[in-house]
Amino acid sequence: MAAPALSWRLPLLILLLPLATSWASAAVNGEDPDI
Repeated sequence: MAAPALSWRLPLLILLLPLATSWASAAVNGEDPDI
């Protein structure tokens, strides 16, 4: 049961990773993230 859940969560995490990194870098720079 874990494999099917991971199979759709992994692409989702990969898609959200650039958004999370850009938000984190904006937060570190003291800027408001563009979301």
